[in-house]
Amino acid sequence: MRVAPTRWRKGFVVVAAWAATLVPCVQFHVRSACIACRPVWELRIPKLDRRTIAIGRFGELGANSGDEFDVHLRLSTDQGGRRRLLQLLFARQKRSIGFVPIELGDRVLLLRGISMKGYVEKPLFVAIWLELCFLLGLAPRTARIDKPLVALALQRFGFACLSSKGHPIEVLAPATEDGTVILWSENRLWLQSFFSKRCLKHQNMLIAQECPAKTQTAYLGTDLAPVDLDATREAAAAELGGRFHICGECSSLQLLEDLRGGNWPSWATWKS
Repeated sequence: MRVAPTRWRKGFVVVAAWAATLVPCVQFHVRSACIACRPVWELRIPKLDRRTIAIGRFGELGANSGDEFDVHLRLSTDQGGRRRLLQLLFARQKRSIGFVPIELGDRVLLLRGISMKGYVEKPLFVAIWLELCFLLGLAPRTARIDKPLVALALQRFGFACLSSKGHPIEVLAPATEDGTVILWSENRLWLQSFFSKRCLKHQNMLIAQECPAKTQTAYLGTDLAPVDLDATREAAAAELGGRFHICGECSSLQLLEDLRGGNWPSWATWKS
């Protein structure tokens, strides 16, 4: 029996090994797309660091308007691993524009705040967090919310204070990114005790003597939840306008699959 030349045998082994790596990726793409009931896209998203995994991009595909940004997830645990913490990171050209700290609970995905400057993109960040909740089959909830603009962004999607612990205040959102947030409450002493002078300066807020016109009511010092989940889902979809695209890389889809239903990846063992 004739034996194939050595170089042929080596080439066959290399091709076979390459084909074997493609099979699980293709199978996983099909399964995850079916589970999520939405398409995935082959996006080349630059990696921020070794602890983050890109999960998608916001913006028109193929366009370069300057408004696009990438969406990443970073996983960590607190001391002892009792709490499963994540950060939803947003980056434009590998430069951070903000992040949303979240926590994986019992069938819920808790939003713990929004860290960013400005007001315009806060609703977008909330909508992407909501899309992640629906993608993973988890209920959207929040931890205690103390920032007025975050509360307003959440209320835009039908979130409300479901307990008597919330304190209503009147908020006049700024017209520009660097504008001042005007606050007012009938209980001025409580409002002054709730926000320190340092906090007011850091968040560019001002407590008014009289209630301004065209304010919005925000509830602070309490957790929030959607009153009508279907209406919240529709509001998030309308805010995104079909411009949020899930990354089709195997590592991205594997992470979403590992988190689905409130599970936690076995490899996420680093400490925060």
